Amino acid sequence: MMIKKFKIFLSCGQIGNEKKDGLHIKKYIEEQYPDEISVFFAETTYTTEGLTNIIYKELLSCDAFIGILHDRYKLDGKENEYQSSLFVNQELAIASYLGKKYFKTYSKPNVINEGVNKFILNNNIIFDDIEIIIKDIDTMLKEWLKIWKPINELIDTEVIIKNYEVINEGFNSYDVVITITNNSTNTIENLWIFCIVPTEIFFRNVPNDNRILLNKYLSRFIRCKDTHIRLTQIPLTIHPKIFKDQQLIIQWNTNKTFINGQFVILIIYENIEYFYKIFWNQDETAFKVEQINEPIEIFALIREKS
Repeated sequence: MMIKKFKIFLSCGQIGNEKKDGLHIKKYIEEQYPDEISVFFAETTYTTEGLTNIIYKELLSCDAFIGILHDRYKLDGKENEYQSSLFVNQELAIASYLGKKYFKTYSKPNVINEGVNKFILNNNIIFDDIEIIIKDIDTMLKEWLKIWKPINELIDTEVIIKNYEVINEGFNSYDVVITITNNSTNTIENLWIFCIVPTEIFFRNVPNDNRILLNKYLSRFIRCKDTHIRLTQIPLTIHPKIFKDQQLIIQWNTNKTFINGQFVILIIYENIEYFYKIFWNQDETAFKVEQINEPIEIFALIREKS
């Protein structure tokens, strides 16, 4: 089983000391929790494409949100009142809308809270020095991990391929066997299992009455600037029940389907994602299964075959 890291979206400004503070916080967290936590901090210039293709995807997939609001824009006619970064405020609002369970903000004492921030920042901590944030984060992360870590151990996942044979040129037949084991003491229900394929292949090979498009959810995967590939996500099962100490086994035969050896199985449970890519290994002349960490690896696979 590949252990998933607790993913934090760190939202912080990119000008002067703002960026310096953001990098300092990111470095501290990842040095203190190298095997348990990963931190996303956007260091590059924001563009419309970047916001939709990277930022929103990271906000969707993160487990926690930490927002740092620095005093950037002095308000006209006000002696000591400032607005913070527009992008930080936008990310903060999106994370709140997505209902992130682990959510924390820090702001300079002279930053005003306007609009939706008046309601979001109810547990906000004021800081003058970055060390105030570091001290609070250290205590907070220990508490977050106590709650989150057991979720990561509730299920075991396995994907294998069986019974491979060539039907004719361009079509293969084999069984994809997905096994989910419930290690918890309760019944598991909040589970999703999907197959992800390039939309172009999907439309070209699947009859109209069998097409299922979930483009709203799939927008999170459209990430690479150098490709216009779109992906289609097909539900294999949604919210099945797995009782204590039991297994769910799905044996899916790909005979004469749209799939020709390049797709991904995605298993989602409690905001934890398990990605398995299925691909043709030319050296071994066989289909292989490999567990991967990030959706970006899907594109490397698809670009090779497109």
